Amino acid sequence: MNKLIPDKVFCSVKEITPELLLKEGKKGVIFDIDDTLISHKMTLIPENIIKYISDLKSKGIRIALVSNGRPERVSVISQGLGLFATPKAGKPKKDALKSCLEHLDLPLEQVVFVGDQIFTDILCAKRNHLSGYLVKPIDKYENPFFYIKRVLEKPVLKKYYKRKK
Repeated sequence: MNKLIPDKVFCSVKEITPELLLKEGKKGVIFDIDDTLISHKMTLIPENIIKYISDLKSKGIRIALVSNGRPERVSVISQGLGLFATPKAGKPKKDALKSCLEHLDLPLEQVVFVGDQIFTDILCAKRNHLSGYLVKPIDKYENPFFYIKRVLEKPVLKKYYKRKK
């Protein structure tokens, strides 16, 4: 169960500021793409996300993207943001983050993985000995498979909030 509990929970990636990351000793971030940075329905990157990524980069934060999504979609987004990305990663497999971690070239304790799903993103972070930050999904409507996963995430989130008290 501990491998499923996020280190922190945020409403949005924009709450994960460069100042917060640096204060916590984080110099690198691996972001999930769909419903973490942008809606899984979008192909265009919103200006506020472009600015957010630019702000992180300007403070010296190294960034990589990882997704279980199709290479065509991931490529469009990574090129649009000027970032390294790994498509079809196979999260939560341990080696799903291997190329991102090699690209960032930082000690594990200086990297955080940010995603919107406990059973893929947070578990993947923990399996790689990284801090895992959970953000609320951008898109509320999802297919039945994701709906079931969100229901199963609720007891894990309860445990997270209980620990915070």
